[in-house]
Amino acid sequence: MISLKHKEFIRLIASGETQANAYRLSIGKEGISKSGCEAKGSLLAKKYAKEIQQLIEKKAKAVESVHENKDVQIALKSILTQAEVDAKLCEIILKTKFDGDRLRAIEVYNKRFGSNAPIRNDMNVTQIPAPIIELSK
Repeated sequence: MISLKHKEFIRLIASGETQANAYRLSIGKEGISKSGCEAKGSLLAKKYAKEIQQLIEKKAKAVESVHENKDVQIALKSILTQAEVDAKLCEIILKTKFDGDRLRAIEVYNKRFGSNAPIRNDMNVTQIPAPIIELSK
C-alpha cells in the first residue's frame, strides 16, 4: 500500500516536478538540506518508477483524448446542415451566371429531392401498339 505522501510524490513527479522539489513538497521535514531532498527524492523515484510511468502515460492518454474530441467538434462544426446545403444550392441556381455551375447545382438538387428530377425513358418502337384501322368500307 502506497502512503498518501508517496502518492503525492508520484503525482508531482508525473506532473514535471524535480525529484528534490517533489520530495520537499510532499514529504519534506523541517531542517532537511537540499542535498538530502535530492538523495531521498532519487530513492523514492527509483522505488516508484513504474507507478510514475503509468501516471505519465495515463495523463498523456487523457490529453490525447481531449485533443481528439476537440478535433471532432471542429469537424462537426464545419459540416453543413441539410438546410444550409439546400440554401447554397438555391443560391447557386438563382444567382450564378455560369451555366455549368447552375446545371450542376440543379442536378445535385434534383438528386436530393428526386421527385423533380428528369427521368430517362428508353422507348422501343416494338413496344408501341399498332394503330387500329377500320378496313371495312
